[in-house]
Amino acid sequence: TFTQEAPRGAHIRKKGEDVEEGGEVLTTGSKLTPAAIGLLASVGATEVSVFKKPVVAVHSSGNELVPVGSSLEPGKIRNSNLYSLCSRIERWGATALPRPVLMDDLDSIRTGLLETIAQKPDVILTTGGISAGDLDFIRDVAKEMGEDVEIRKVAMKPGKPLVDGTLGGIPFFGLPGNPAACLVSFEMFVRPALAVLEGRQDGIPPQRNGVLKEGCRLPAGQRLRWLRGRVQPDPSGGLDKIELPGGQGSHLLTGFATANCLVQVPASETDLAPGSPVTYWSLTEEDA
Repeated sequence: TFTQEAPRGAHIRKKGEDVEEGGEVLTTGSKLTPAAIGLLASVGATEVSVFKKPVVAVHSSGNELVPVGSSLEPGKIRNSNLYSLCSRIERWGATALPRPVLMDDLDSIRTGLLETIAQKPDVILTTGGISAGDLDFIRDVAKEMGEDVEIRKVAMKPGKPLVDGTLGGIPFFGLPGNPAACLVSFEMFVRPALAVLEGRQDGIPPQRNGVLKEGCRLPAGQRLRWLRGRVQPDPSGGLDKIELPGGQGSHLLTGFATANCLVQVPASETDLAPGSPVTYWSLTEEDA
């Protein structure tokens, strides 16, 4: 029994209402989310062209490195960079390819890199061996193997040393060995490169404005600082509030472990008061 007259056209799902005939279903660069895949299925698209997930080979380096499950003898540290980088690569949406540790020996490094090139990954990463130490041979071997390889000193902290170019036609990044510096350099240099390979638009982390919950003092320097921070929205609708956890050294991971942003501090800034305005780069806002 109808209790009222039904308006003409009500409760009818019209043909072509979701996608018009001849209309664009998804634009180039769209992420294939569950809803996007369902949309493709609804229009009978059984195959679509996609960007390949990059395979990223990762070498840690150094005679001091031992497996994670090993006990530590004097002068040894566990190979944490391999795990943090592979985890970050997978979270980004690429495929991590763990490779053996490169020992501090010219022939071992050459052999290891050649074996990795033979695997044909899309990108090769190394950590350590690119600074000014007596056993920092990766930069020299990379320069020898790739004509376009550049050895750089980046004006940022952490993450001053950087080597980049191609090895056997494969994009190569030599990242610092210090764990925090390694991860910051990944965000600044490797992440944008992976985005280009995948046709993504989120290679540069979103920049936001916030204020410090507590002040901090920094030593004077000549390099831009990237502090690891924890950002939380202001419940009153003001600027985001940012905490700076302890463990800010380039060799420390405790501060990074709870961080969700990188706080940009110019080299000229040494005394930041509570409530100081800052710019931060989100580590969580991405289409991964």
